[in-house]
Amino acid sequence: MPKYNMQKYKVQDKVIRRSGNSFSNGHLKLPLYAYAKHTFIVAALSCLVHGGSAWAQTDEASTPKVTGVLSESVRLALFNHPEVSEANARVCQAIHRLGLGRALRRPQVNLTVSGGQQLFDRIREDKGRQVPTTVKFGNQTIRSSKTVYDRSEKDRLAGAKHRQYKRHEKEGVYDATVSLRYNLIDWGSSKSDIEAKRLQHKVSQIDAKGTLSERSFQLLTISIRLAMYDDLLAEHKLAQAQVAKQIALVQARVESGVGRLSDLRAAKLIGLDLEIAASRLQSQREQVIESLDIDLGLSPSDAKHLFTTYRERRPLSLATIEATQTEKAHALRLQIEAVDFEQRQIRTSKYMRIDGVLDATVFDVRDYEDEYELVGKLEFKMPLYDGGAARARLREATWRQSEIKASLDKLHRGHSNETNRNLLRFEELEKEIGEQTERLAELEARLSSLQARQGRTVTSPLEVAGVMVEINQVKTTLIQARMEQEGVRSSALFIAEKLDDVLLINLGENGC
Repeated sequence: MPKYNMQKYKVQDKVIRRSGNSFSNGHLKLPLYAYAKHTFIVAALSCLVHGGSAWAQTDEASTPKVTGVLSESVRLALFNHPEVSEANARVCQAIHRLGLGRALRRPQVNLTVSGGQQLFDRIREDKGRQVPTTVKFGNQTIRSSKTVYDRSEKDRLAGAKHRQYKRHEKEGVYDATVSLRYNLIDWGSSKSDIEAKRLQHKVSQIDAKGTLSERSFQLLTISIRLAMYDDLLAEHKLAQAQVAKQIALVQARVESGVGRLSDLRAAKLIGLDLEIAASRLQSQREQVIESLDIDLGLSPSDAKHLFTTYRERRPLSLATIEATQTEKAHALRLQIEAVDFEQRQIRTSKYMRIDGVLDATVFDVRDYEDEYELVGKLEFKMPLYDGGAARARLREATWRQSEIKASLDKLHRGHSNETNRNLLRFEELEKEIGEQTERLAELEARLSSLQARQGRTVTSPLEVAGVMVEINQVKTTLIQARMEQEGVRSSALFIAEKLDDVLLINLGENGC
């Protein structure tokens, strides 16, 4: 049995013995003899420790009523967050890249229609060569020129008619060709490309799920802070009401001449300190509400609903998982495998590629006279020189693979450090909660004793107010420690990738 499982019964036993308060949990249950052992102690301490937070319960064996689902506003705020939408868009891109790779592997069919119509023409005539000649008329010599042709008139007319016939023969003739091309041998290049894109699609899905989990953890952290401020304000208002009664008693004693004016000033200072602390808490609470509204567009009631769902379903002990079993580590390993397929695709792209081509041509589709042909071909294509592009791509992929491996090692170390840090902090908080609970019991016993003597003997109301302030400080420390403990527990769930299961959030199928 792992170590943290051995500690969970000790943690439960410790909380019951020290404070009588425990967090309800339907997943973990104590043995029967443990309930029998602590029944009397729980009943006794529950009478003393009546100022616990509103979400603490005294019955560990009670089964919480799970609400089942989150509110629609919380779900929409998470799924419509820009980062989640961005991650979903990357998933859709990966889906269509994979579809493109598969489409290119299928047979390719193309239709080509070729032909033309003469718009204008210019026929060059054979004008012959001008040759100078001389003619003598008696004593006079007349110079002139005559046209000499290299070919006979018959040949010249036959050539012109032939060109004209060829020209008219091609006018308005349209031939249609349907070409079917299919790759026969590519040495697994296309299959490697498809497999790499399929792995990238899986990686994008894991990244989208992780992004949604991060936003859920952010919202839960804000909800825990808001719940803490609500509990602190409720406790301060209760302390202010109790101290105000003692201040009134001190003032009555001063007015009757029994008390001292310095005691009244000290009592009013105590009340003023409580009022300042409550005002500071109210300001911090308003800041959290503003952040909740700006970042996620949610109201305090939505945050309270999320915290209630988390509180009802969370395990009491810290959730742990091995770093190698996390989805993030799995995504990095898939990326390494995808780079392997990319390298294989780059290597095989340098080999000879053999395509089978089948061309079916119909001649003169405008005046079809049952003239067609079917031609089958084999095309061999092999790159001889690419300037070193393939080698550069291989080196880039190798370095990218080294980067991913380093990221995987970094993830393992960071996961271990975060897990150990949460375990240590959780134990420190558990120890602090136990010590403050014991101190709270002593202070409340002292307050009960002072209040019991106040009606029979002369007891200073200032002393009673001072004890009330100490009780308020201890309760404030307890609330802060318990809420910080919830924060550590939620952080452990987030690191263990179990927070979405606790919050009942599922990314579902991507609608692309």
